[in-house]
Amino acid sequence: MHKTAERSIEVRKVFFSEVPTLHEGPTHNTRSVSRVPKNSRTESSDSAQPNGSTLDHPTLTPDATSPVIPRRSERLSQPLDMYSPRIFIIDAGEPTSYEEASASADSATWHLAMESEMHSIRANKTWDLVDLPKNRRALPCKWVYRLKETSDSTTPKYKVRLVAKGFRQEYGVDFGEIFSPVVKMTTLRFMLGVVAADNLELIQLDVKMAFLHGDLQEEIYMEKLKGFVATGQEHLVCQLRKSLYGLKQAPRQWYKKFDDIIQSVGFSNSDEDHCLFTKIAQEGSPDFVIIYVDDMLLSGRHIRELTKLVWKLWLKFSMKDLGLASHIFGMKISQHCENRQLFLSQTDYIGRVFERFNMQSAKYASTPLPIHLRFSQ
Repeated sequence: MHKTAERSIEVRKVFFSEVPTLHEGPTHNTRSVSRVPKNSRTESSDSAQPNGSTLDHPTLTPDATSPVIPRRSERLSQPLDMYSPRIFIIDAGEPTSYEEASASADSATWHLAMESEMHSIRANKTWDLVDLPKNRRALPCKWVYRLKETSDSTTPKYKVRLVAKGFRQEYGVDFGEIFSPVVKMTTLRFMLGVVAADNLELIQLDVKMAFLHGDLQEEIYMEKLKGFVATGQEHLVCQLRKSLYGLKQAPRQWYKKFDDIIQSVGFSNSDEDHCLFTKIAQEGSPDFVIIYVDDMLLSGRHIRELTKLVWKLWLKFSMKDLGLASHIFGMKISQHCENRQLFLSQTDYIGRVFERFNMQSAKYASTPLPIHLRFSQ
């Protein structure tokens, strides 16, 4: 029994002799480490205090009674390079608030854009200035600033939008149903296929301030916007009569307004897609209208009939005639009437993706995947 205990002590000695000793050194990130040779003794037991307590900074030795200090790595930790600068999305100098826009170098241009937005809002009679009733609260609002590329890509377009903070709305109080349909991609492909097969005309329209045309049934109040508060009207708020960007029900109210107008001129929506409207002309050829939020595509056999439809819509909405369709949903449209062919391409979109991820010099292939690759269902 005594031999077994003595042998275990010897094993413990050998085990502890392999543990490095940590010494105090200069203040830096790494520590100097020295190893204690085997079968060597230190003087830690002799340096112990009479009362049995150890030193303030004991060294780790075979006979030491201090706890084992874990060994730390000598490697310097470095943060992971998870955020490469090439995938950052730069705002291109777009202000994030009214104060920032006023203090920017292009403050005069931004103020002209805000004046244009306010002119459209006043012309549409979007709100009335009233006193805020008791037990009601006004929604906050903000200016949203954007720089949009033009067709020549030389001078950007300064775009400003007044947006209500609709996330403050309460269901059942200032909004109800909010669903609004959008055109399906299969419907768009069907229409473009018919245009190519029957050699139809294809016209594109853009509705200005589309959401401002929707009528509101709810009682909604909004705070006055910064920079356009008249003297003596600081205590008044805006009671909305028309829908506004940012409201939860704005897309639905705009669709309902357009649906009423387009059906009043003889079109009917499809049961398969409520954003597709058709009308049979006197010659028996159909006219098509597709709407995607504020973008419209009109197709028909006779350009004169389409022009009449554009004028009827122009009396109801403020629109921009973009002529023959060339870009829709980020796709470029090329129509060859003589061959009855229509081509879609996303060259510009692919170029922007390559530029965003710094892959302009990447090698290209004639096919996106190897020819011999087969997919199973």
